[in-house]
Amino acid sequence: MEDLTGKQFGPYDIVAPISEGGMSAIYKAYQASMDRHVALKILPPYMARDPDFLRRFRREAKVWAKLQHPHILPIFDFGTADAYPYIVMPLVETGALVDLMDGEPLPLGQICRVISQVGDALDYAHSLGVIHRDIKPSNILVDHGGNCLLSDFGVAKIMGGSAPATQTAALVGTPAYMSPEQIRAEELDGRSDLYSLGVVLYRMATGRVPYQAGAPSAVFIKHLTNPLPPPRSHNPNLPKGVEKVIKRSLSKERERRYPTAGEMAAALAKAVARQMADAAASGMLRVPGARTALWRLLRFRVVSRLRTARQLPMWARAVALIGVAVVAVIAVASGVIHGIEAPAAQPPLTARAAATTTPRAAATGDQPTPSADSTPVTMIGRAADSSARAAGGQARSPSGHIVFTCFIDGNDEICSIGADGNGEQRLTENAATDWYASYSADGSQIIFSSQRRGSFEFFFMEADGSNQRPLGADLGDVFASSLSPDGRHIAFTSAHDGEQNIWVADSDGGIPRRLTNPGHSDIDPVWSPDGTRIAFYSDRSGRNAHYIMNSDGSDVRALATGLRYIGGRSDWSPDGRWLAFCAGPGEDRDIYLVATDGTEVQRLTKGGNNVSPSFSPDGDWIAFMSTRDGDSEIFVMRVDGTDVIQLTDNERPDWQPRWGP
Repeated sequence: MEDLTGKQFGPYDIVAPISEGGMSAIYKAYQASMDRHVALKILPPYMARDPDFLRRFRREAKVWAKLQHPHILPIFDFGTADAYPYIVMPLVETGALVDLMDGEPLPLGQICRVISQVGDALDYAHSLGVIHRDIKPSNILVDHGGNCLLSDFGVAKIMGGSAPATQTAALVGTPAYMSPEQIRAEELDGRSDLYSLGVVLYRMATGRVPYQAGAPSAVFIKHLTNPLPPPRSHNPNLPKGVEKVIKRSLSKERERRYPTAGEMAAALAKAVARQMADAAASGMLRVPGARTALWRLLRFRVVSRLRTARQLPMWARAVALIGVAVVAVIAVASGVIHGIEAPAAQPPLTARAAATTTPRAAATGDQPTPSADSTPVTMIGRAADSSARAAGGQARSPSGHIVFTCFIDGNDEICSIGADGNGEQRLTENAATDWYASYSADGSQIIFSSQRRGSFEFFFMEADGSNQRPLGADLGDVFASSLSPDGRHIAFTSAHDGEQNIWVADSDGGIPRRLTNPGHSDIDPVWSPDGTRIAFYSDRSGRNAHYIMNSDGSDVRALATGLRYIGGRSDWSPDGRWLAFCAGPGEDRDIYLVATDGTEVQRLTKGGNNVSPSFSPDGDWIAFMSTRDGDSEIFVMRVDGTDVIQLTDNERPDWQPRWGP
């Protein structure tokens, strides 16, 4: 956008630029009639040529102007001048929350203050049916007193339908802070703002956002699929209770987040207050920010009851206010003297290599509850007649190696581990994302997606991590590669032109060929053992499902499992008869098998979040990622769901396992 310094927009004389983003610029301006300086947010002139935009602009500006809250930046005026749409706001020269962030965590007291004030503003807006859609540190202004003012209500919505197709802003939001439902273009409610506020909380607590990548499409995929990097992996001094609040705030399913920002702020304040009480009991006299946090917890409880009291008749208000006083006394007494609900002791972990579970419902008779429109689902019970069993009725022990994504030093890297839990090895080490690794059929090569040269491209390396080199073909941003059994072709997901589709390319380069058509998301392809078919995941039917097609893209058919909430990367059994996949709501997914002719569905796991299944080459075992121990770790189990063995055991996320010879 051109420099507008010195120009006059109606009664406003532009004095100097303040900041500029990809879709707007903010200027300091002087309003002579009021003898005051104001801030002008100026949008690109091409937007004013769109009649639909002008209608949205006027509507959303009026909605913003009606929001009257101490922590919402008010709007003075709006209009157009010289074809530039503009919005007039108070001038806050002290800056925004982003200016206070230098890559280091903020003090806990300051974090609680931001979440409390911004959360109060959001609850007010949400009560009026207004969703912000673009919560981020640059939209949270901070005045001289350290108080927060939330700005840009409706601006993302105004700009969403008028941005050029090449602009990420057309998705309505900022990639690093967007909720999964925003990325999927679903209907939004206030919990989408709470996810974005959770990202702000993560950054304040750790000094960085949870998901980083050069390409917006890669950030989107991480929001949708990646386990949350534990905040304490970046800030070991962060109280565990605060980490728990962050994790719930950033649940990928909105139903698992806090229902309101006030409850999120109260949980945060309570976690910090508990830390203060524990520290006092340990002889530590001070924990920075803890007393402020306790006060904010009390304030939330009092204010929420006062708001309720306003809806009552006069006689009932007196009773409610007396209750407020009682709550205040109890909260202070229990919070300061008794420590506020000390966490329960956790049982010790068993030795990981020998840890096994009790056989699942095959032994107990328990069955999953099918959805209302589903076909019957039974627990797997193939132990007696499974062709995977060795002579004598006993399956072999797991063998071979498993390659997986490991979050180390602030980046996704590639690691491997023996299927017996020994020989864990880090294979990549650079300041960029490396992920979606898998072995060649003979186990000598590993293919993975890396961002080390800018956009995501495919790299090969030897099984020990040596000789890392790019494929050499420009395929766009690419993910989830699968090598054909003969090693000649790669099936993969490409985000070309903003659409996620299945493509195939020669493994030595060459022109890629798209197998699926635009208009829906087709992702995570995997070759059948004989190389004639490709399974993939899609939302093309209006419901998430797995599909199988011929290797040339013909004869696409859905696998009718009858299950809801299907998703994630699948894998073929070595005999080509079964497809392993995950299904379930939110972060309670389980591993299932479905016959590739669609005749049978079998459930293997129960409890925890279990995803990314991968068969062993002999078909006796399945590797998968699970959060059953509280973190994302790699496990293996027999194909009947028994004898679950944990392979990795650390505080970092480990995920995306793929088994090799």
